[in-house]
Formats: sequence, C-alpha cells, structure tokens
Amino acid sequence: MNKRILVVDDEEDVLYIVGELLKQDGWDIYTERRCEPAFELSQSVEPFLCLCDLRLSNHVDGATLAGMIRRNNPYTVIICMTGELTSFDKGYLLGSVFTDILLKPIDTELLRRVTRYANDKYERWKSY
Repeated sequence: MNKRILVVDDEEDVLYIVGELLKQDGWDIYTERRCEPAFELSQSVEPFLCLCDLRLSNHVDGATLAGMIRRNNPYTVIICMTGELTSFDKGYLLGSVFTDILLKPIDTELLRRVTRYANDKYERWKSY
C-alpha cells in the first residue's frame, strides 16, 4: 500500500498542522512550499495523494502544479485546499485536475476521512 502524501502550501502553519495530523494516522508526509520543488518531489516519491493550496505565493497557482503532477502520474488523487472559493472556481477546479476541494480552515475529521477515501481510490485505480 502506498502511504505517501505530498502537502503543498506556502503557509508554514498549514504544512505543519496538516503534516502532523496525518503523521499521527501513520501516513508518510512530504511537504513543500513552492511549485517547482513540489513537482520534483512528486516525481521521486510518487504520492497517492497531493493536498495542494490553490494560491501559492510564487505566483504559480495550485491548478498548474496539479496539472503537472496529473500528467506524470494520472493515479495520484489531487485535492485542492483553499480559503477562497467562488462558484466559478469550484466548477473550473473540479472540471480540470482536482479530485476534490477542502476549504480552509480544514476540518480535521473530514481531512482524515478524505485521506482514507483517497487511498482506497488510488489503490482501486492502480489495480485496473
């Protein structure tokens, strides 16, 4: 079973909180604040799940990063984390490269459930 999760956010607090919470549940957590290193990390660790902030500080949005990851590993479940969401954003994001959206502040129990679901989904996709 793949236990690797990549968390990408430009806020250090989010990386720490999400990372520590998921580590407690036994997942292997990799974190990055910037797009390019996050993409390189995704290629080397091949995570089953990428939790990606929509608005990264280096002016590269999470959707661009998600598309890059999706092209190299179509089985990775990619979930957008954002504090801002319009109805246009929601339709665009779910119709493009993201599997789902989590709103900040993130509900910890929801995050745990979504993570387990993502792992199940990844394992099913990989088995075909």
